Amino acid sequence: MVAEVCPGRARPTPQLKETTMNRVKKILLWVLVAFAIYAIITSPDQAAQIVKTSWSILADGVRNIGNFFDALLGRR
Repeated sequence: MVAEVCPGRARPTPQLKETTMNRVKKILLWVLVAFAIYAIITSPDQAAQIVKTSWSILADGVRNIGNFFDALLGRR
């Protein structure tokens, strides 16, 4: 006969775990948004530079993927 691990305590249901994880995700998202707003307010020049650099990296990545497929298809 197998003994119960925690007699008298109910096991958490999968729905309860999902609800808890959703709450944690929501809290972390709000903390991240609050930090981003704080960073923008305290140093807008640095925040603008970060956005500019991030956009440049993203644009270069998309351009390089396009160049790769152009070379793959023999267009260049």
